[in-house]
Amino acid sequence: DIFFVISGFLISSIIFSEIDKNEFSIANFYNRRARRILPVYILISIVSTIFSFVIFLPGDLLEYSKSLLSSIFFSSNFFFWKNTGYFFDDNELKPLIHTWSLSVEEQFYIIFPICLLIGLKFFKKLILPLLLIIFLISLILSQIESSQGSAGSFFLLPTRGWELIAGVLCCVYLRNKKMEVNIFLKNLLSLLGLTTIILSIYLFNENFSHPGLVTLFPVAATMLIIIFCDENTITYKFLSNKFLVFNGLISYSLYMWHQPFIAFLNYHMDSVSQSEKIIVIFIIFISSILSWRFVEKPARDLSVIN
Repeated sequence: DIFFVISGFLISSIIFSEIDKNEFSIANFYNRRARRILPVYILISIVSTIFSFVIFLPGDLLEYSKSLLSSIFFSSNFFFWKNTGYFFDDNELKPLIHTWSLSVEEQFYIIFPICLLIGLKFFKKLILPLLLIIFLISLILSQIESSQGSAGSFFLLPTRGWELIAGVLCCVYLRNKKMEVNIFLKNLLSLLGLTTIILSIYLFNENFSHPGLVTLFPVAATMLIIIFCDENTITYKFLSNKFLVFNGLISYSLYMWHQPFIAFLNYHMDSVSQSEKIIVIFIIFISSILSWRFVEKPARDLSVIN
């Protein structure tokens, strides 16, 4: 949920900024997104496939192959929607189940820039009302679907779109804010956001109708941090410490590596000791740092690619 809000904010900020400078290009936008996502994505897919051939039994290998094929076309959210629920126990054995969120994000990247350009051309004064309407429709739909136990609510863009739009709304607000908020209120609201996120991480579980109205807590909390956390706030000083910043840098690689390691470990071993878990966490971090340094960074550098 946090990831979707931040992603919506960052992407819309880039698009609005380039539109203001008359520099926005759909082709360049997709090119940058591909360079950002695909290199590590491909690396993880190759490594996971090798391990799957070595470790998995034939039936599990077949299911893995189907999930791999769907992830290649950024449609794995549809595959897992049809074949599982996110909180099922056997999901710990699926190396690519985490790619569902990237599929949702990529589907948003395809639709949103085109819709935004059309909106700015023909309905410029209605952009904010239209965004709010889409936000509310998606939120209501997610609550209805989740309350009925539908896995589609978790995996699909129509019921996740409101979280991405929440980030877009943050961008629109910051672009058009009329007055400055005093430092006391900034501290209060950004700390409230951080506290709410931490509580949500510990309190949310599979018993909640999620995503839905309850998900407003972490989503609104993330919005509070985006809008009110600046270099003068306590929250900023906490979030800008070197350890967290570095984790932010490697976060995409970290996200991509963690699930395959966990899945293959759980598949291969009946139980995992605490010391083994610590070793695996260490290996995940090392793998993430290496792929960030030698795959992600070069892929973003046009001079290296050219």
